[in-house]
Amino acid sequence: MGPVNGETDIIQRRIDKLDSFFLWVSSLSFLGFSILVVYLKLPPVPYLPVFGMVAYSIAISYISGAILSDSFTERIRGWNYLFLSLSFYTPIAIMQFFESQIQAVFYEFPNYKPFVQLIIGLVIPIIYIILNKRLATPRIYQSFKKTRGKVTNRIMGHTFFASIDLGGMLYILAFAVYEMKTDLVSLLLYILFLIAFTGSLYIEEKTIRTLLRLERYQDCIEIESVKNEDVRKVSLAFIASGLISFVVLWRFGVYLTPNSAILLLLLSFGLSSFGLVFSMFFVFRGYEVRLNDKGKKGLSENQLKEIRDLLSRINEFNLLEDEDEY
Repeated sequence: MGPVNGETDIIQRRIDKLDSFFLWVSSLSFLGFSILVVYLKLPPVPYLPVFGMVAYSIAISYISGAILSDSFTERIRGWNYLFLSLSFYTPIAIMQFFESQIQAVFYEFPNYKPFVQLIIGLVIPIIYIILNKRLATPRIYQSFKKTRGKVTNRIMGHTFFASIDLGGMLYILAFAVYEMKTDLVSLLLYILFLIAFTGSLYIEEKTIRTLLRLERYQDCIEIESVKNEDVRKVSLAFIASGLISFVVLWRFGVYLTPNSAILLLLLSFGLSSFGLVFSMFFVFRGYEVRLNDKGKKGLSENQLKEIRDLLSRINEFNLLEDEDEY
């Protein structure tokens, strides 16, 4: 049940403060990373993805969520993009800052630094996704008295994947520009990763756009999860492929160039992480959708048609209808 009377105005003022706070945090992120790059005399190109993801988060949360659609879910999606961009790179920047101290304890650290940075850059976002899904998002929606149904949960799940796709795409692009190699294998790997991340980002955002339209009807439908063993096997195949890639790197890494080893490590953790995170959100499940009593009695024919149309665009949803229902 939503807020009533003067409580609505109070919540709206809190949302306005949330918008202002988001702009402040995103601006501070821009400034903080700029100062960090200049102070540590770091090459700026590898850190450009941070600015790209922060800019994208502003476009989602403030421009789309606050200005164009006044959508609370879009606002929270922007926050997720922002924090995921920072979780990708903040640990790496901190390690760069304390490199001399670490090297004093472990003198071979420079040889392992790229691998450690890459591992941390992948592990931290995954931890963030888990904590956000289990703790942060439910409490935020409860605090602002906003409805959070299964459609909203699916939007957030797809947002996490889209964030990883965007971060991976920008990271590979920056890495390719900064460490540009002319050999055919490296160029093919760069192109392959860019196509994979870009294509996946497009598909995720397209699905999210559909789910955002469906979200306003989520109190009129019932969604039940069902196991999907075929897709589960695909997820396990991704995890197994990542582990095999890591074993190959571990066994034959000494024969590879540093850049080739980094790309193989990226492939290893990318495949494993994709399979693991993908399975956590929806790979192990499909969803059966039915209209509840409110949907059967309170929706017009045009609204029912729109729901059917939206659900037909989302592969993971299967609309079940009784023959005598309409």
